[in-house]
Amino acid sequence: GIFTAPYDGRYFFSCILTGHKNEKIEAVLSMSNYGIARVDSAGYQPEGLENKPVAENKPTPGSLAVFNIILPLQKDDTVCVDLVMGKLAHSGEPLTIFSGMLLYDGI
Repeated sequence: GIFTAPYDGRYFFSCILTGHKNEKIEAVLSMSNYGIARVDSAGYQPEGLENKPVAENKPTPGSLAVFNIILPLQKDDTVCVDLVMGKLAHSGEPLTIFSGMLLYDGI
C-alpha cells in the first residue's frame, strides 16, 4: 500500500517483509518516489561486488527484511515499499506488515 501524510510532521514507519524459505528478498522504502532506504534479506552487500565477490552467493534459510525509520513529511507526501527481488510469503496470518504513524505534527 501507499501511505499519504495527512499533516506536516515526523512519522514513524515500520515494515516487516516475510519471504519464502531459501529465497532472497530485496526491497526499497520510497518517500514521494525517491528511494530512502534499502533492505536485503541476504545481508549488507557493498557496492561493486559484481567485480570482486566477497563470499559465495548462498541462499539464506529464511527471508526476512525489516524497516524502522522516522521521516519528516509534508502534507500529501507518500511513503511506500517496493519489492525489488523475491516473492512474499502468503498465509492466513499477517506475515508482511507496513504501518506508519504521526509522532508529532509540524516539521
